[in-house]
Amino acid sequence: MKKNHSPRQIIIKDNSIVICLSLTVLLITAGLVLAKAPVLGEAGVLYADSIQPRVFRFKIDTKPVQQSKSVPAADVDKPEVKKPAALSGPISPAPKADKTPRTKPAASTEKTETKALPKAGDPPKTESQTPPKTAERTAASENILKTLRGGRHPQYASIVFECAGPIVYDKPQVQGDVIRFTLKKMETRLRPYRKYKTFDSWVRLDKADGGLDVSIGVLPGFKKFSDFLMEDPPRMVINMYDKGN
Repeated sequence: MKKNHSPRQIIIKDNSIVICLSLTVLLITAGLVLAKAPVLGEAGVLYADSIQPRVFRFKIDTKPVQQSKSVPAADVDKPEVKKPAALSGPISPAPKADKTPRTKPAASTEKTETKALPKAGDPPKTESQTPPKTAERTAASENILKTLRGGRHPQYASIVFECAGPIVYDKPQVQGDVIRFTLKKMETRLRPYRKYKTFDSWVRLDKADGGLDVSIGVLPGFKKFSDFLMEDPPRMVINMYDKGN
């Protein structure tokens, strides 16, 4: 005989959620209480929490520093004032100013050289009566031959005339074994004759009207020559070729 069993519903109550919520509420409440509760430290000072480091306090007796006495500014570096010495006798009044006119000192009796003044119409005299010769020559000739030099090169020999100003000369010409030309408006103090050691040639200077006549001995095996001017300083160059084409 079968028995009919009616199904029963088994209900299991789970209170874990309620327990967790209750514990959470308790923890929060405890935390708030602990946070607001004052904690008394060892030194008698209230702290917000107990994790603060320990503070040790010691009482140190210190003596106050002795202050130096202040000196008024008026007494610092005050110069000593000397009192005027008392006069023993009566004070005489100051002498009155002498109103008599002063006499001029007597003229010196020493003899001085007197220079005669130039008469009317006479030209004024200067300290140097004769101007330097260089100035006269420069004004008359307008130019000066300063140096005369020569040099040997592989293909030619060169003679250079260096002057103080612009050079004016006529066209050099070969006459026999001599090259001749004239330096116009030229003056010089150089020796009138010069013979060169590095090459077989010579130069002769002769004074002419308003210039210098120049004669140059040609080289052995002379072929041709050239003449030209250079500047800075002013120079005239004569090149004599005895080699090459």
